[in-house]
Amino acid sequence: DKRVRVINPSPCASFTRYTHDVELSAATLHTNMNVAAVADVEGKICLFNDWNVKGNDGATVQHWHANKVGGMAFAPRSEVLFSGGLESVLVKWLDGQPQFLPRIGQGIKHVLCPDSGDVVVIVTEDTAVHIVSLNTWTVKFKLSNVLRRVAESSRTCASSEMVSTAS
Repeated sequence: DKRVRVINPSPCASFTRYTHDVELSAATLHTNMNVAAVADVEGKICLFNDWNVKGNDGATVQHWHANKVGGMAFAPRSEVLFSGGLESVLVKWLDGQPQFLPRIGQGIKHVLCPDSGDVVVIVTEDTAVHIVSLNTWTVKFKLSNVLRRVAESSRTCASSEMVSTAS
């Protein structure tokens, strides 16, 4: 049985169980509102509004992604959900309607929304970091080859240490 079950063990909680038949790939909770979202490898996002209200065990399904959803995050001051996946497209969900920012680069692995609420941070499979302005809906900054630069920096430090200890 590969079904995923999310169970709230608290006896006081009204939302106690959610069963999903497909492997989950991402999950997020809103920091200021009673909203949760889970996504799966088929690209579906299940959105739970008022997930701890008695009798509200159902989910609203949003589906645009053709592949695995890599990351999701809620905007801190609204019910806007951002998602990204292997398609290399950032999706902004508002009232179930998607808005797209295509051609991000490699597949999206992580999506973060800082408390400032004016940008979205995306990390792609090639370890690039993209800063997206929510005012203009464009990539304002990109830092590429992050891990390679760290690895090269480590090698430089290690080799210089080796040279200094050998002399």
